[in-house]
Amino acid sequence: MVLSTFAFAWLQIQRHWSRVPAPIAPRSLLPQPRWPNEPDFEALFLGLINQVLNYARLEAGTVQYDITRVPLDEVVTSAASLIAPQAGAKGLTLNVGRPARIAARADADKVRQIMLNLLSNAVKYTSRGGHFGIASERRSDHVRVLVRDTGLGVPQDKLETIFEPFVQLNRALNRPGEGTGLGLAISRDLARWMGDDLTVESQEGVESTFTLSLPSAA
Repeated sequence: MVLSTFAFAWLQIQRHWSRVPAPIAPRSLLPQPRWPNEPDFEALFLGLINQVLNYARLEAGTVQYDITRVPLDEVVTSAASLIAPQAGAKGLTLNVGRPARIAARADADKVRQIMLNLLSNAVKYTSRGGHFGIASERRSDHVRVLVRDTGLGVPQDKLETIFEPFVQLNRALNRPGEGTGLGLAISRDLARWMGDDLTVESQEGVESTFTLSLPSAA
């Protein structure tokens, strides 16, 4: 299973790199000059490989989870502070909801990974001058983290498709060689392995809301 998943993923990576303008060969071991704003192809390639390996481990069920009590206010604040520079560089307004004193039964690192993926997507798909936000809330025996943006939105018939591996609805927004279309697939799998789900509601051309639900900690 792992080999077949990795083989398919490798083909996807080759497709991505086929769209990258030459030359893309790895740089020599000697220092090389880089033009301003030139993509770091080596870093992009390593990022692609890591995403593929993470997805292969998820599919094989070999990912380890450290389930503990996770204060969501701390994780939300941490994720928001990490993404703030990207938002500022693009002229976006980041709204962080008033931290709720609630906790989840989850793996803190996995929750942070999901939040950063959702926030990064919000930055990518929201036009300059737009806004996005993150907030948390309690619902019965579950807690939820919501990431909202005023980006491109998702067509109603694609609301499930975007969680499939290697799917990118708008490749034009990616830099050459960037992204595998695995971020949401990995995020949903992580959420489900932790006992709940990741869902989306969207109005095309208006807004999207991604909701990470997790079991509540007492």
